[in-house]
Amino acid sequence: MVEDAAGTYCYQSSECRRVGGRFYKDRFFYTGMQYAYQAGADWIWCMDDDVFPRADCLEQLLLHADREDIGILAPRRLQEGKLFTHEFQGYNLINPFASMYTGKLSKQTVTEPVEIQGAAFEGPFIRREVVEKIGYPNKELFIFCDDTDYCLRTVQAGFKILYVPTALMDKEKFFSNDSWSERNKKKKWKRFYQVRNSTYLSHHYGRNWAVRYLRGFNGVAGYILTALLTCPFTDAYQWSDIAKMWKAYCDGIHERLGIMK
Repeated sequence: MVEDAAGTYCYQSSECRRVGGRFYKDRFFYTGMQYAYQAGADWIWCMDDDVFPRADCLEQLLLHADREDIGILAPRRLQEGKLFTHEFQGYNLINPFASMYTGKLSKQTVTEPVEIQGAAFEGPFIRREVVEKIGYPNKELFIFCDDTDYCLRTVQAGFKILYVPTALMDKEKFFSNDSWSERNKKKKWKRFYQVRNSTYLSHHYGRNWAVRYLRGFNGVAGYILTALLTCPFTDAYQWSDIAKMWKAYCDGIHERLGIMK
């Protein structure tokens, strides 16, 4: 199955079928994957609406579909012809002062398929057995981190994730001509969910008190400081945004998800 903001495509054997619909991506992935699974799809191909698979992308992924230990196959993304990757090979759940993501592929030269533990919902090809074992994505993780959460659950369930560099997708570039202020105004509403959901991940999966509480605090403190320093000079942030950022952190700590009110 392939899904994006314009529709859902169910892949089963050699058949590819489209189901229309528009949702925010987290709930769309949940709904689309649910439909495909209930329709009997063997594999489910997920993608956001700003990525476009090349003609042989699915063919390249299917070359590795016979490996029964593989739960997810992840393609390589290109943006304006250049490598675009946030994929990573491990999770740091013990050090609150370092990133949660370790072994980032952006710092490596990858020419052959390699095992990873995290990939964006921009092309992952998901085996039916993964859904049978761990269920659907968390639809309450609005906008951010639903993909990270799903990959982590996949790995914890004993499946492997394989990054396939010959399976190519092109990713659209947004806000390329905007100033810093304009770009942040457009993205600001998403920042609240980024803070809330990343804090949730650290709190839910962290293996010690410091990760569960301090990592999210470190993240929100950076945004609050940015707002404090820029409010007097630009309209990228408003003073009221500081309280919203803090609420986002608190919601993450208490694992209150869904659309923020």
